[in-house]
Amino acid sequence: MYPRGAPIPCFVLMVLSGLVILSVPGQEKSPRAPESSFAGLSFPFMAGEQFHYRLKWKIFTAGKVEIAIRASEQRNRQKVWHFVLIASTTSWIDKIYKVRQIIHAFPVKSLRRTCEYEANIQQGKFHYAAKVEYEPTSRSFVYHDKLNDKTQRLVVADHCIDPLSVLYLIRSRPLPRAGEKYQLRVTDGLSVVDIPVIHEAEEKYTFAGKKYQVAKLRISFAGLNGLFDSGKRADVFIWFTRDTRKLPVMISGKVTVGRFYAYLERYVPGGDAP
Repeated sequence: MYPRGAPIPCFVLMVLSGLVILSVPGQEKSPRAPESSFAGLSFPFMAGEQFHYRLKWKIFTAGKVEIAIRASEQRNRQKVWHFVLIASTTSWIDKIYKVRQIIHAFPVKSLRRTCEYEANIQQGKFHYAAKVEYEPTSRSFVYHDKLNDKTQRLVVADHCIDPLSVLYLIRSRPLPRAGEKYQLRVTDGLSVVDIPVIHEAEEKYTFAGKKYQVAKLRISFAGLNGLFDSGKRADVFIWFTRDTRKLPVMISGKVTVGRFYAYLERYVPGGDAP
């Protein structure tokens, strides 16, 4: 969603946001995930869920990130999810590479398509603000550059999700295992790309005093000319717990000044009406 060559956002990356309903043999059974349902579909997350991360750069605490699900809203006369990502660096990191991000995503409840996506991002000297809206009548996304007051239109197939909602779409599916991968169709408002989700490794991870089996996944956003750099830095790594909740306990992405890691510090399961 912003010009090619701009530094990759330090955290949207993962998107963001976003896998297995089977228990791992020999592992202690995890608490059942809170589930929300819509039109016969069930998800291991619901409104009110929050992830709070500590952002690390090299050996330094560099900032904080929150990814959350707000109360459902209406878009195009239908109920939609409201996903939010807020990221900021600490005051001393600001002197090196200041980051401020606020991203809102509104996909339909089935996660088959995004209705609206809005991002306001500051990275170093770069500032970007844009909004993408889906028009059902023309089956297209309208991209509006809010800083330069420019508008573009992109005709797409019905199944197309935004970068942040990727995190939740991944959690709604079985996690891939060794040698497995699949693709998700994603748009930044300027391009549509089938991005690969690839299983990298199985590891152990301790969160809140408990050890989890986690799947390390690599997600490549290469080819998206806007929100993500299309070069090698477009790869994002996310570690998901292999339990019913599929918690993204760690996320890693590369920016101009090096690689950032986000470590989950606090998780709120939510429980408001979906």
